Amino acid sequence: MRRGDFDRAWQISDAILRERVAGGATCWHWPRHLQYVWNGAPLAGKRVLVRCYHGLGDTIQFIRFAAPLRAIASHVTVWVQPELLALVGTAPGVDAVLPLHDGTPDAAYDLDIEIMELPHALRITPATLPRRVPYLVPPAARAVLPETAARRVGIAWKAGGWDPARSVPTPLIRTLADAPGIELVSLQLGLGSDELALAGMTDISTADVTEAATRMGG
Repeated sequence: MRRGDFDRAWQISDAILRERVAGGATCWHWPRHLQYVWNGAPLAGKRVLVRCYHGLGDTIQFIRFAAPLRAIASHVTVWVQPELLALVGTAPGVDAVLPLHDGTPDAAYDLDIEIMELPHALRITPATLPRRVPYLVPPAARAVLPETAARRVGIAWKAGGWDPARSVPTPLIRTLADAPGIELVSLQLGLGSDELALAGMTDISTADVTEAATRMGG
């Protein structure tokens, strides 16, 4: 895929999928983000349930594939993290959204698939990669900061505690604030006043994902 050879990548994925199906092994006892769902059956003309078993960012990135899915499926329901219900419901191709929980989804469907399996199932290539932006529509933007002539850039630089190595040190981020014509604002949750001061940013973070999207729009 890094070489742009998506056809070969999907051939390899096909072989892995055939081995899984033939082996009959189940993965429902695995952590959700490691589970595979799709069994390789055609999605055309089917009522499809899309399970969002990865992180919020993964869902936001991969929900763009709901549009090409809906172009062949008869109905698309997305079983999505509750924090993203409002946003994902605005994505092209989504007919219905349900809040993800630990039980069984209350939805009628013919086939199900994990959201990050969609590019494989749809045989996406660089030429067919959905490019429509924006593909999520938050509530109308509301300004939370005064107007400025600078280019305002929102930034989050710390990963979850499960892998601190993915974070960028705050002093290193601070050097970006010296770029001419740029004003950084913090979207990072959980920073103390000392670290915010070190970062040199105005904080507009919020734990409400839809509100965060609205603030970024402003």
